[in-house]
Amino acid sequence: MNRMSVQTRGLAAAMFVAVLWQPNRTEDIGIVLMDLQRQEDDAEMKKDMVTLDRLFADDFFTVEPDGKVVGKAAYLARIRNDASITNASVDYADVVVHRYGETAVVNYRVKFGYTARANEFRVTVVWVRKANTWRTVTFHWSSMQPQ
Repeated sequence: MNRMSVQTRGLAAAMFVAVLWQPNRTEDIGIVLMDLQRQEDDAEMKKDMVTLDRLFADDFFTVEPDGKVVGKAAYLARIRNDASITNASVDYADVVVHRYGETAVVNYRVKFGYTARANEFRVTVVWVRKANTWRTVTFHWSSMQPQ
């Protein structure tokens, strides 16, 4: 085998590996989306409607534990008027992220540091990236039973 053939094969192998190997972007996107989720939870507690409007897609809706579907305007109005939502600690656990191109599905457990009502939930959030910006299009949350 001549020197040129070995170099050519080496270059071809390197190009093949470079094309096929992609870093695990799920971990990176998980960090990005959970940071946005923290911003959302913080904005809800502070009643920061500007941040919530920015984070929620225009056609946002949520499905609540009782199955009720609530659109963006009604959800924001409820947050604005709900006196029981206060600054509290927020702990996330069991975060799982699946990315499908410009869409990601995030599932996690969250526990809020208030005790006046249910404070632990399982949440599934669907994020969509448009114009390089991630926004929540929907989420579903269920109360967790105390263990």
